[in-house]
Amino acid sequence: GALLNVLEIPKDSTAENRKLNLYGEVKVDGNLTISGKTNTKELYVNGVKIDTNGGGNSGGGDTGWNGQYPPEVISDRDKRYWQIWAMAIGAGFSKQAAAALLGNAQGESDANPTADESNSAPGFGYGVWQWTDSSGASPGRVYMINLMTRAGVTDNPDTITAQFKLLMWHAQNGQWIAKSSYPYSWTQFMTLTN
Repeated sequence: GALLNVLEIPKDSTAENRKLNLYGEVKVDGNLTISGKTNTKELYVNGVKIDTNGGGNSGGGDTGWNGQYPPEVISDRDKRYWQIWAMAIGAGFSKQAAAALLGNAQGESDANPTADESNSAPGFGYGVWQWTDSSGASPGRVYMINLMTRAGVTDNPDTITAQFKLLMWHAQNGQWIAKSSYPYSWTQFMTLTN
């Protein structure tokens, strides 16, 4: 049959400007480290397409919120809820799942990104969704910032933007535990319509 390249060294590849082309499906069984810029048409993580849910360069990426509020959203409290709503919709949440996220934020902190459950005492929650060190070793804010470091979130940690990015990362990296009483993955939760 026809000769088709799988691996190709382009003619313009030199010792100073090394180039390599791969064709077809490539599987890496193990860790892959990329130290340079990565360009891709589409990116999937665990089968979930990352677009407005991860288009930025840190943490959960682009929040999908344009920084604007409708004219009727005036109070600081309403602005907090609007920002979460807009970011959730922009990240691909259904309206019902976005409303559930708002309900959780209301119950945890009234959507306040600096809500501190116990004045920096270890083992208590912090932020919009009350991140809490279950070991009781760290105050909630310290625990949350440590998670942000792991997630690559570089925004001001005391903002809804940073905490939303952390939520989107943390839900896929250890926080979300689907159980038989609530058998939905994070991705399934994001698209629920009831």
